[in-house]
Amino acid sequence: MSRVSSLLMLNHHPEFSEEEVRQFLLTTLGSEKQHAFESSLLANEQLERRVRLAEFELCDDYAARKLTRSDAKLFESSFLITNDRKVKLRVSRALHDQLRATEVTSSRSSFLAELASSFNLRPTSWRVGFAALVFLLLLGAAWLVIKKEPQIKHAITERIGGRGISPQRGPSEANHPTNRSMPEHQNPSSPAQAHPVTVEPELMVFIRPSTTSETTRDVSITVAAVTSVRFELALPGKVGADASAQLLTVQGQSVFSTPAAVFPDKVTIDVPASFLKQGEFQIRLTDTQSKVLIANYYFSVQ
Repeated sequence: MSRVSSLLMLNHHPEFSEEEVRQFLLTTLGSEKQHAFESSLLANEQLERRVRLAEFELCDDYAARKLTRSDAKLFESSFLITNDRKVKLRVSRALHDQLRATEVTSSRSSFLAELASSFNLRPTSWRVGFAALVFLLLLGAAWLVIKKEPQIKHAITERIGGRGISPQRGPSEANHPTNRSMPEHQNPSSPAQAHPVTVEPELMVFIRPSTTSETTRDVSITVAAVTSVRFELALPGKVGADASAQLLTVQGQSVFSTPAAVFPDKVTIDVPASFLKQGEFQIRLTDTQSKVLIANYYFSVQ
């Protein structure tokens, strides 16, 4: 095969419809399409942006109760598995609450207008006072909603700016000595970008599998300034479609467990920073169906 043909095949990405993107988020794609979608997602930036936008639309539909009962159950059990998606759902709910509050305020304004008409408020001073009252009611309702959900400002800024997701810190790479045949990942750290709004911080950590707890010193993290940590766990080989992760101390005490998002060469899990106290930890990755241990991962918290 010529070099030109090889380049054309590498640059080719299968096309997926909006319905297939939503099915991927709700985990209802067939196994073959699921694998093809995940492979394309890793290399296709345009598809990744479509997935992020579809996440917002899916959260909006759930908040507005537009999903079917079966899709709503899949949304709760399979979609809301990361902290980032939970934040998006809170933003969507806040926006819908604001719209409902605005509709209630508008109906009250109509009632006050009819009341003013019944009393025949013709003098100019009465009209100015009545207009000021309506304005204060609208301003107060908007202030209450914004105070209740500060993420509204962030969501509006993101959507106007055309961004799909909040930037995250670069992943910190761990250098474990085991399994040297695995490809080396280069993840240069990037400086934190300044934002005009407050976002929920997230730390990303890359860890390779290990067979001994002596490697905890190779991966050391600090969680003082973050609310959650996303662990990217390198896979020692091919695994099934479903995997679960359990966070334990090195002595074996269980701390936290969660389903893992499986990709061709890694899995990802989100752990709230409140579970990561100072000390040494291990992550035990197992196959959900067979309960077979896939690998162990060790790290320490400063």
